Amino acid sequence: MAPSASSQASTLPSEGKKRAVAALLDSDGEEIEVLSVALNKVPRTQKELTDPKPSSSASGSISKPVHSFFSKPGSSSSTGAGAAGERIKWLPSIGSEQSCLVGEFKDALRSVAKTSKASGSKRQRIAAFDLDGNLIETSSGRAAYNFVDENDFRIWGRTPKERTVVKNKLHEEHQAGSLILVLTNQLNLDQKAARLKTWKARLGLILRQLDVPAVVFAGTRRDAYRKPGAGWVEELRAMWSAAGGTKELDIDPGMPADHDDQTRSFFVGDAAGRTAVGKKARDFADTDRKLAHNLGWRFLTPEEYFAGEEKAAFEWSGHRPATPPADGSSSSSKAILQDLRRRLLDSASTASKPSLVILVGPQASGKSFFAKKLEAESGGHWVRVNQDALKTKEKCLKVAEEALKAGKSVIVDNTNPAKATRALYTALGKRYEVEKVVCVHFDLTLEEAQHNDAFRSKRWLFPSQLHASSKAREALPPPMPSIAFNSYYKVLEKPQVGASAVGGALEEGFDEVLRVGFEFEGDEEEQKAWRMWYS
Repeated sequence: MAPSASSQASTLPSEGKKRAVAALLDSDGEEIEVLSVALNKVPRTQKELTDPKPSSSASGSISKPVHSFFSKPGSSSSTGAGAAGERIKWLPSIGSEQSCLVGEFKDALRSVAKTSKASGSKRQRIAAFDLDGNLIETSSGRAAYNFVDENDFRIWGRTPKERTVVKNKLHEEHQAGSLILVLTNQLNLDQKAARLKTWKARLGLILRQLDVPAVVFAGTRRDAYRKPGAGWVEELRAMWSAAGGTKELDIDPGMPADHDDQTRSFFVGDAAGRTAVGKKARDFADTDRKLAHNLGWRFLTPEEYFAGEEKAAFEWSGHRPATPPADGSSSSSKAILQDLRRRLLDSASTASKPSLVILVGPQASGKSFFAKKLEAESGGHWVRVNQDALKTKEKCLKVAEEALKAGKSVIVDNTNPAKATRALYTALGKRYEVEKVVCVHFDLTLEEAQHNDAFRSKRWLFPSQLHASSKAREALPPPMPSIAFNSYYKVLEKPQVGASAVGGALEEGFDEVLRVGFEFEGDEEEQKAWRMWYS
């Protein structure tokens, strides 16, 4: 019978014992405890393996024992930043609620900035990696969010060889001049002080095992810093500049990464939207792939990047905004709204009686944009009635009635999903004998509306507003709760589309009903931001 690891170790010379332990550090960790007992010198925990206690040297100075694991690949030196037990440096959190944790390991930005100046590339390449299920996995087998303690991890890989490849690939990227980022979602971690402390200690151990300079951004809320959002980009640019970086970071927001340029930035993650194959289930999400798409980066899964596997089939989830026509031509919905606005402005100044327009549509569908523009261009002829501003339905009806009584036209800018609600306004129109009653239905899917809400709220991909004054932040509309959207679609009764014949009338007493989709209007940068993924 072959001797056990502990019996082998007990027969080795002192230096041989050290080499035996070093050889086993990249294994699954099953024999480390055995060797610890046998040698009585090997640390019992992973923290001790990566953060040995200092010992006094002959000269009286304090030094730390160096393990070969911490030497840089290809270096014969037994000392180095990793060996010195360098800790991750935690910087002030960013975001309006300090929701994004920011860390830097081994002075990553300055070290890369120095080599970047000498390279011939025009832009600074970024090699970005997700953390859980990508660089590491729990050694306990638990889900990533449910790790046992700071020692519950091992480097990603299905075999010891693959785990070695992970570290080697990271070092190759750093030596090639890439700026390495670790981008991770850690929902609500900032609200649990003890858990946050443990997670930070765990990440420090992980980075010391990988022993490669890196910058970390961890999003802890459902905001612009959580993948696929990248609110941290502006902070990274500022950090890069402060560290002496002179080249532009290779980030192209809003430009789809349909290239396969190996010299460009890339992101490796396991939330890739891969479809089910055999017994292997579909990926739990595709947010990592969406982040890469948002930034114009190539995307790879850990199996593709670390193990060299072929690209896997995938499917996008959720709503993907359409790219506007390249020639700048207006779509049918936009043309319909432009024509309606022109007609309403003309009638307000020429007709002897006021008109009434009732808008129907979910939140973030474009109703207010249309209504505000009509009111602003009418010279006081049109009055916008909005419950967000007036707070109650009763007050909306009162303001609408006062305006009609004064001979002014009214546009009702509320969701108005139910016939009963719309009937309250058409009754006012009948009472004051308006010229016409027009209904405009902004017919969006739930996914479209939620995407638009994400775009207009604090979840902007590059939320420069979040770094502004508190007063400016408070002016931003908060994200709508899901229940608000669900309630609208649950009670929605779609109005009949069409125009009334002479002497006739449409259902609900409308003279005209128009149905339109959503047409985004904004400058080039806003267009890019709107076309990105937000969930």
